[in-house]
Amino acid sequence: MYYELEFKASSQFHSVQRMSLVNTQPHWHTSPQRLAIAYFICDVVYQSSKERNKDALAFEILRRTQTKLQEGNNDFFLPIEFICDWMEALGLLPEPILGATGFNVEEGVFVVDNNAPNPAASNWNQWLLHKNSNDKAGMKQSFSLMVRYLETHVPNFNVTPTLTILQQIFV
Repeated sequence: MYYELEFKASSQFHSVQRMSLVNTQPHWHTSPQRLAIAYFICDVVYQSSKERNKDALAFEILRRTQTKLQEGNNDFFLPIEFICDWMEALGLLPEPILGATGFNVEEGVFVVDNNAPNPAASNWNQWLLHKNSNDKAGMKQSFSLMVRYLETHVPNFNVTPTLTILQQIFV
């Protein structure tokens, strides 16, 4: 929401004389879930972007994510979409492979390991191949794997505070 403020300037203090509501349209920042997602996104971007130069791909990802926040179609999958897009901007997004059952966090590659299948890795791989999923519980595990992968490859990456908030909201 936007407000118009009228204030009285004095030598030491400024006091608000009148405050009027200018825009009553709902925005993403009025939704606690979307605001938590935005804080998480800011945390990820701040901790993983040491370069302060212009980056067209990163800007496009952030612009697209802001649009998705505004539209609010499916808040649950937005952090997953963002973190995959952001890994691509960082050059860390692993290549999906058909039939992947595991993920090597240190090397950043999906693997086929029928002896020890990892549902989180399989779901993440399927997400990258098809960009959709109906398995919210499985995607929560995949999201944790994605964050662990970033923690391994981005120095001093720790989004625990904002991640904890997201986990409490998206029970």
